[in-house]
Formats: sequence, C-alpha cells, structure tokens
Amino acid sequence: MRIIITTLFLITFVLQGQTGNSDKPTETKHDFTITQYYANDINFRGLSIYGEKLSRRNQESYKSFAESWFLSTNVIFHLPLPGLKFLLTSNNPLENRSNKDADLRFQTTPGGDEQVSKFNRAIQSGVFDFDPNALKPRREQNGMRDVFFGQLYYDWETKGGGFRTGMFFLNNQNYPSKFTFGEWVIGYRPSVLKFLNPEITAYYRFSSEANGLNNGNIHTRAIIKHEFFKDEFFRVIPILEAGYQTPNNSIDKRNGISDITARLQFFFGHFLIGLNGTHRPNLYLYDNDRNYPKIGGHNDINPNDGKTVDPSKTAGIANRLVLDTIHQSNTHEAAKQYATRNYQEQHIVKNIFILHIGYSAKF
Repeated sequence: MRIIITTLFLITFVLQGQTGNSDKPTETKHDFTITQYYANDINFRGLSIYGEKLSRRNQESYKSFAESWFLSTNVIFHLPLPGLKFLLTSNNPLENRSNKDADLRFQTTPGGDEQVSKFNRAIQSGVFDFDPNALKPRREQNGMRDVFFGQLYYDWETKGGGFRTGMFFLNNQNYPSKFTFGEWVIGYRPSVLKFLNPEITAYYRFSSEANGLNNGNIHTRAIIKHEFFKDEFFRVIPILEAGYQTPNNSIDKRNGISDITARLQFFFGHFLIGLNGTHRPNLYLYDNDRNYPKIGGHNDINPNDGKTVDPSKTAGIANRLVLDTIHQSNTHEAAKQYATRNYQEQHIVKNIFILHIGYSAKF
C-alpha cells in the first residue's frame, strides 16, 4: 500500500509541476466514482470469502446463498494523467463480527483439543491434577473481519487494441487466514467484437504470504460484457467472465478453471441491483485443507471426492453422541472411519449466488 501511495504522490507532483510551468494553463479535472452496495458474500475468483467462514462460525452447513451481509465501499480515482486510475475497496461485515465458541470444547487454548475427560477423571477420583480455571469453553478467532482491495492501473489505446498494466493488492483481516498479497497485472482488450467488449487479464503473484503457499501463482480472467440503454435512466449490463488458476497452491499444484461467473446489473439512475451466479466446475482446486480447515471428528483425507466436513455435524451434544456411538462400536476401524465420514461430510458447494443492492455516483 505504501508503494501505491508513494507512486500516486510522485505522479501528481510531476503533473502539477508541468501544469504550473505551462504558458497556457489548462484545467485539470479530478473525477472519482463511489459505489456502495449491500451484499451477502464476496466471490473472489471462485472463493467464498465470507459465506463459508460464517458457516464454520455458526456451525451451519455450507450453502449456495450465504447470509454473511456486509457493506462494500468502492472508490475509483481518475487521476490527472489520462488512463491512470486508483481503486480502493473496503468490505466491512455489519454483523457476526464478534468471536464465538464454535467447537464447544473444554480446552486450555482456543481451538485446542477436547479435554473434558480431565473433569470426569477428577470427579471420580476427587483429585484435581489440573487448573480448573484454565480448562473451559473458549472463543475461537472466527469473527467476521474487514477485507480491503487496492488497485493501480494505467490504460492506453493502440491500433491493435487497448492495454492495461498495474498492481493489485488484497488485505484479508480474517483469521486464521489473515494475510496480504500483491500481484502484477497485465490486460488486453482486442479491437474486434466491440459490442461484447472482450477483455483478458493476467495476475502474477509476486508476494510470499502464508509461508509461500501461493508463490508464483498466475490467475487469468476473460470477460465479455455489454451495456444496454447507455446514458439512460434505466440501464442493464450483462457480464460473463471465467478464470483459470495455475496452480491453486504450491502444495497441491493443481491447475484448472476456477469459476464461471455470470452477472446481471440493473441501474435505476444512481441505484443498482446486481445478481451474481458463480459455477465452480473443478472442485478439486478447492478440495484441500487450505480452503477448508480441519474440523470435526476426522480429517478430510480424500482430496478428489469433492467433499468436506459439514460444520453443522462437528460439535454439540447430538453430534458427540452419534460420533461416540460410532467410535465405541465393535466394528473394524476402517468401518468406523467410513461411518464417521459418511455422517460428517457434505459436498463442496458448486454454485454460489450473490445479491448486490446499492448505488453508484460520479463526482
């Protein structure tokens, strides 16, 4: 972020100096566009940023339409140099921000192992060989936190089409995946099929967050769109885009189409309503412990079945009763594991739906 701010300051300083030394003073127009909307989730290249985290926090099954409502504020600064834009996005959850005890365990640290057996042993023997004040239910770091985007782009036109270069930054304040990453960006808009406004953009990861988990990742997105009734009070913009990830991370090293997303935006003057649908054709990109943390009575050991642990089947008296019954049964260990997985797992959500309601204004 410091790099972006410093770059903007230097560019603005140089341009102002050139304007001041000109014999013919010109009027520089500084425009910016503000868009704010209320939405139920963020789809970031096929990933559910808030929805699936909220399911784990509230011990609910993963679902296509999440209810992790947040306010997104987007500001586009049209800088003095034509074609140069600075974009800031702040995504701020409006509820569920507090931490919550999601595993319902007696533990010494948040997210620790279940140690209620120590209480049972102490009650039976009458001897406390541990600190009862330290062993208690604890809240995990699962409150909904802010997510920020920063983008600096320069667009220019040539006879062969339009080009874009710049940088993209993301700052995620959510535990346990709190991180910041940066990417170089290069895009191209061909001079053909202008009715569909085709674009292709590549994002090259240059940061080394999460112990190098995503080192060297490349994400490529293709998009087509068209604005109907342009400059009218009522406008409609259908958008179709798709992404290709290579690789998904440095451990699994899987490549494939990350998502196919269709968006339909309706504008009524400054007000907007957006309908988004995301299809994830290659679930093997997400079937790992990096996207779905280890929870429940067992680990998801099959990275090819398109399944993960259902958060609603991991904690509580009823779930504990079922799992204990399975584990205490007189059957083969493999049968116990199969029964546990069959009880606790659900299919990874393949389709994600998002609703936007807000406004957009230019100043």
